[in-house]
Order: sequence, then structure tokens, then C-alpha cells
Amino acid sequence: MNESLTLRNALKLQEKGEIEKAKLIYYDLLKEDPNNIDCLNNLSLIHHIKKEHEISLEFIKKAYEKKPDSEDIVKNYILILLENDQILEPLNIILEAVGNNINKETLRDLSYEVLKAKANKSDQKNVMLFFDKFLKNMLDEFSKDKIQITKDFLNPKYNRYCSFEERFESKCMLSNQVRTNVLSETFSQGTHSAIKWKGYPVFKSAHDMALLTMIVDDLKPDTVVEIGSGQGGSAIWLTDMLNAANLNSNIYSYDKIKPKLEYEKVKFLEFDLFDLNEGKSFPKADLWKGKKLIIEDAHVNLSSVFNELDKILDDGDYFIIEDSEDKQDYINNFIKDTKKKYYVDQFYTDFFGRNGTSAVNSILKVISK
Repeated sequence: MNESLTLRNALKLQEKGEIEKAKLIYYDLLKEDPNNIDCLNNLSLIHHIKKEHEISLEFIKKAYEKKPDSEDIVKNYILILLENDQILEPLNIILEAVGNNINKETLRDLSYEVLKAKANKSDQKNVMLFFDKFLKNMLDEFSKDKIQITKDFLNPKYNRYCSFEERFESKCMLSNQVRTNVLSETFSQGTHSAIKWKGYPVFKSAHDMALLTMIVDDLKPDTVVEIGSGQGGSAIWLTDMLNAANLNSNIYSYDKIKPKLEYEKVKFLEFDLFDLNEGKSFPKADLWKGKKLIIEDAHVNLSSVFNELDKILDDGDYFIIEDSEDKQDYINNFIKDTKKKYYVDQFYTDFFGRNGTSAVNSILKVISK
């Protein structure tokens, strides 16, 4: 068999749209040479046209493994991955392709395709966010580091949960810090004044308030527990948000100094967190039923507080530790010692950039499996 001539005939058939005939020839050629790059690549395209996605990916992956420095194969691999709703793997391929001396303009254009697919394959419905446009502008001057930064920002959506230990030991590539932008989170709580709700200071950042609305919509908690009432503004705001979501949740708010106010559905309870050291527990903790959202915002006696809450938190519950940049060692020790599995929900911690929240690495979800 004249392999070169046979391959050219198959290509002509493929170009004319006679893909079934071309496919048979490619398969015959692969029997003679299982590593034939052209056959692997073209069979991938044929199966892609036929919407046989798993087979298509299998062939293009083999072609890429055999010849990762082929611009055509890299391009086809990335576009096929995007058609199959994969966003992060194309970025990995682009990162590898930089080292294989693939044309940078080609890789830049492929990175644009990743951003378009990210907007198209989600609830954005083809609307690019301000941040998508920022990434696109950043990638105009293409570099490997910028692709890595892009991947770091998109990763939390597609790899949602990770261990605290993994987060504890890593930093944001863009800033080489625990956070992408410390000032952004600092300013988001207010500069000359605190954010107020119904006349009461909430003492939360705009970022945290936005995240809590999404967490509530996601979890639909039966019970919300706030450790640290402040002046009561946060609990009032949480109650109104839960009501707006048509949730009949019970809210318990604890502080050493009980706020001098009453509000429907909120139970403000006086409790000194140091009493936990005497064997006492949170008053009415036996009423914390169903799915729970627990927010720690008191900042005292942390080990005892964490250990007591650990007895009550169940699979699927959220435990949010606010203002936690200086609590990382306490959290790390707690998670190492507990038998329960707490995972960082990166979708939320990194929604506004890496740790764009007061809850640094500490929007935690109990996941038993």
C-alpha cells in the first residue's frame, strides 16, 4: 500500500464531504501505523462532525501526545475541548504549547476562544463580564504568565472545592499574596462609614453581602447562626434577605452584650463565648435544625468556638469564618484535628478575585464524601 497516496485520497474525500469513505481509509491506515498523526487528527475531526465527542477527544488526545508541537493539532485539540464544555484543559494545553514554540499569535487567539467559550457555555449567555474583557485586554500582549493568571482566576468555578491545607500554602500568582487585592476588600466595607441597613451598621463588606445572598440562594438554610451580633444590623439584614428569598429560616444571633432591639424571626441571645471553656454550650443550640449556615464574627476563644460548632455542623452545612486573615493558624489546626471533612468553597472565596472576601480561605462546607 502506498501510504502517502492513500492518505491524499482520504483527504480529498474528506474535503468533498465524503467522510464515511475517508473514515474507513484512515482506520485501515491506522492498522498499518497506529501512530499516524494525520489519521489520528483527521479521525478526530470526522468524529467531531458526527458529534461522537468521546471518540473525537480520544483521537485528538493521541495525536497531541504524539506531536505536541504541531500547531494544527494544538488548535484542533483546544477547539474540540471547548466544544465539549471544557474550559481549564485548553488553558493547560496553551501553557504547554508555549514551551513547544507554537506561534504566540495563534495561542493568543486560542486564549480569546477560551474566554468566549467561558461566556457562552454558562449562564452569562454570551455576555462578557468586565473581568472577561480585562483578561482579554491583558492577553493582547501574550505571555505564559498571563495564561497562568487567567487559569488561576477561572479555576474556582470549575474546581470548586479544595482542602484548606492546599489554600493555606498557596498564593495568588498575580500579586504573590494571600489575596489578589487587599485594598479592594478593605474599601468594600466602607471608608468614612459602615454600610447600614434600616439604620443599623452591618459591619460587612459589600463583597461579603453579595456572597451571602448567593450562598443563601444555593443552600436555602433552615437555620442561620451568627456568632457576634454587634449592634444587630447584620442579623436584621440577613433576616430580610431570607424573607426576600421566601425562606422561613430561623436566625440565632449570639453576643456577650445582647443588642437592645427585637426583630421578627431573629433570636438575639446573650452568651459569653468563654463559658464554652466551662462546659456550657450555645443556648438553644438544640433548635438548630436542618441545613445550617453558621457565621463566626466574634474573634475570641476561637479554638473552643470552632470545636463546639464542629459538634453541630452536618454534611452540606456551611461554616463561614469572617475577618479570618489573622485566624489562619487556628483554622488550620482545627481542620487537622477534626474528624469531619471541611472544604474551602473556592467559587465563593475567589468570586471577586482570590480571597476577595473577609473570609480568607474560610467559606467552608462540610462534605462527608
